Amino acid sequence: MTVLINDWYTKSHAQLKGLLDSGKLFGWLNGVLINGKSGKEASNAPVFTMKPGKTYKYRICNVGMKTTLNFRI
Repeated sequence: MTVLINDWYTKSHAQLKGLLDSGKLFGWLNGVLINGKSGKEASNAPVFTMKPGKTYKYRICNVGMKTTLNFRI
């Protein structure tokens, strides 16, 4: 199972590129996405459902641009 963790900015890619090209930083991120979901969505359905006695293999990928995010189980 793959888990993608990403930082989220409300600025467009053109605005972010302009900031980097001018030597400025992005500033604080506006949120965190895990597999494309923010956690603020109306559905609280689990992303993964596991069964007792089974073994699961997860691949955790930080695909963020700036922020290093830590993931713990």
